[in-house]
Amino acid sequence: MKEEDDVLISRHLAQELDENEQTAFAARLAAEPDLARELEQRRREQTFLRTEATLPDLRQRMDALSDQYFKSHEKKARTQVQEEVSPKPGATVRRLGWRRWVPAAGIAAAVALVLVIWNPFASGDGYEQFADYAPIYLTEKSSDTAPAAAAAEAAFNAGRYAEAYRQLSAYLAQRPQDTEARLALGIAALETDRDGEAQNIFSDIASGTSALADDGRFYLALAYFKAEDPRARATLEAVGENNPDYGVRVGRMLQLLE
Repeated sequence: MKEEDDVLISRHLAQELDENEQTAFAARLAAEPDLARELEQRRREQTFLRTEATLPDLRQRMDALSDQYFKSHEKKARTQVQEEVSPKPGATVRRLGWRRWVPAAGIAAAVALVLVIWNPFASGDGYEQFADYAPIYLTEKSSDTAPAAAAAEAAFNAGRYAEAYRQLSAYLAQRPQDTEARLALGIAALETDRDGEAQNIFSDIASGTSALADDGRFYLALAYFKAEDPRARATLEAVGENNPDYGVRVGRMLQLLE
């Protein structure tokens, strides 16, 4: 990795590139797999470092929640022991092994509750935590499969979005009416910082009559959300919090936009 490329990646992640620099950088990502891999690695490192920084807070929350749990159950546990040792006349003695399961249940409950209300693996900027993509299946549609279908499907489903962008572009040159592939191309464009292109693709799908119109609308909202575009709110509201596929994410994103 050249030093100037390392600096370029750092500036990109810090959102310091101007429009012309960003366009040139996106073009290089599409043409240079090594650069795209290095960018993905740096993103993962950032996520890891953010997670490490928040671990002390997680431990404090877990300790506090565990203390509350054990205090509230201590009396109940003592009562169960007394019933085992000195059962009432005619009562059946039950060996529950509470010394083993009560601490385990307390710790599990504490961990589960903390992770529900506080997720250390969610991105700090709010975008990645909503970028959850379903796999695509291009090779199952017909026996007459376009040559690039398998490569595009494999790259996209593995999260190799720079490669997926190239393969999907080649596939769509042969199958331009495949809306699933166009949606995937928009996602690959979004993940490789071709934000304007992604918005155009999603907008076209959202305004169409295909079964993926809602998908296009949600991912258009996600693209706006990433770009901090004020159109994100109206687009999310158009999807709706009752949407069976995206409602939960829509609700959370709307909360963050308040």
